[in-house]
Amino acid sequence: MPFHTLLGFADLWCGGIALVSFTGAVVWGQVSVGRQVLTPRHRLMAQAAHRATGVLGIGSLALHVIAKIEYGRAAPAAVVPFADPHQRFLAGLGALALWLMVAAAVTGAARSAFVARRHPGRWRLLHGVAYLGWCSSLVHGLKAGQPESSPWVTAGYGACLLAVVVVPVWRAVRRAGAGTDDRFGVDWTLCDGHGLCAGMVPELIRIGPDGYPFVSTSPIPPYLAARAQAAARRCPTLALRVEGIRSGR
Repeated sequence: MPFHTLLGFADLWCGGIALVSFTGAVVWGQVSVGRQVLTPRHRLMAQAAHRATGVLGIGSLALHVIAKIEYGRAAPAAVVPFADPHQRFLAGLGALALWLMVAAAVTGAARSAFVARRHPGRWRLLHGVAYLGWCSSLVHGLKAGQPESSPWVTAGYGACLLAVVVVPVWRAVRRAGAGTDDRFGVDWTLCDGHGLCAGMVPELIRIGPDGYPFVSTSPIPPYLAARAQAAARRCPTLALRVEGIRSGR
């Protein structure tokens, strides 16, 4: 394939591919925390899809930026937010989305470092810039990218918006009208099988034949609440949590 043909494809389509990929990353990220619905294995699969679509989005966005610079249309505005004298705001949103998504990818890769320092809340805040990046890329693509007159483009962007909105609404609807019970939740991507939790709350957690804890999905009885909270706090990898899980009544 000639270089200019590839460059033309990147200029025309890679921005849209990046948005679709980032939409998938956001959706799979939301799905992967659905502890009420997914099994640990399915959550791991959802997290893998979340990472894969994020990497695809970063790669597509990089090709899109390279094409813009090669054609001399946007340099240095392609990488410097709000530096384009002609479309300062709309083009600037594209450059802003680039850096916000890169920041989300870096914090995602560095998750273990935040966990080791016991700062999961700080990690979630920094990784959450992906939502702002996604919004920026949506507005940039719709207003500064393909012609607004194209019904397929408009429908595609609408589908991306719908996908990102539907998942959290679906999760909220599932919780509506349900009671709340404190139960254990486990992030299996962090659990290393130390077994400390099983020693502290043997009534609800035991070590399975694979060396990893088998955690009961039953509500935590009030008389075990203090020990359960202590076990979650002392988990070496912060994989164990006590959460208010909704259960239908």
